[in-house]
Amino acid sequence: MSNIFFRMYLVVFALITQCLFAQNYPDGLSDGTLHVNSANVPVKIYSTTEIQDLNEFADKPVKENVLVILNESILNLHI
Repeated sequence: MSNIFFRMYLVVFALITQCLFAQNYPDGLSDGTLHVNSANVPVKIYSTTEIQDLNEFADKPVKENVLVILNESILNLHI
C-alpha cells in the first residue's frame, strides 16, 4: 500500500515542479544566448514539431534576433 502512495507522491511532485519551473512564454519564444566568436548574442529561441505552427511563426513580426531550431523529421515530411 505504501508503494502506491509513494508513486502518487512522485507524480504530484513532478506535476508541481513542472508547473513552477517550465518555460511558458505566450509568444512561444524562450530566452537564450548564442556564443559567436567569443561574443555573446542574446537571442529568442523558437522550436516546434508542427509545420502549421512554423508557417504561422513565419508571418509574425519579430523585433529581436531569433534562432529557429528545425529537426530532420519536420524537414523530411514537408519537402
